[in-house]
Amino acid sequence: MVSDKARRTQVKHFPPQAIKNNPQHQISHSYKNNALYQKTGETPISLTIFEARWRLFGHILGQAINTPPNVAMTKFSPRSPLAVEVAVVVVVVVLEVVVVVVVVVVVVVVVVVVVAVAAVAVVVVVAEAAAPEH
Repeated sequence: MVSDKARRTQVKHFPPQAIKNNPQHQISHSYKNNALYQKTGETPISLTIFEARWRLFGHILGQAINTPPNVAMTKFSPRSPLAVEVAVVVVVVVLEVVVVVVVVVVVVVVVVVVVAVAAVAVVVVVAEAAAPEH
């Protein structure tokens, strides 16, 4: 039998190249994340943060409506009444702008037509005045 001291000296003097080139001692660095999580029994940090956020939201939603976290969540949530109200106001303003632009275009077209008709009338009057009477 080999004593512990002899075994330690054998390992200590074992050539490093022999360990490096030995396939039994090589470490695979190509583990997939899921395999590592299964092997170690851990969960990804992103999942831990996700669960903590939902726990926090549950605590916030369990509080009274007028607490600052609930007010902030309802104010900035895309489905909150305030957000819907803001979206409706934006749509109404855009529609009003479109209506104003259409009215301005129609007025400009009417003015151009009136000016063209007046110009034709002036030309006809001038032509009649310049024409000799028979």
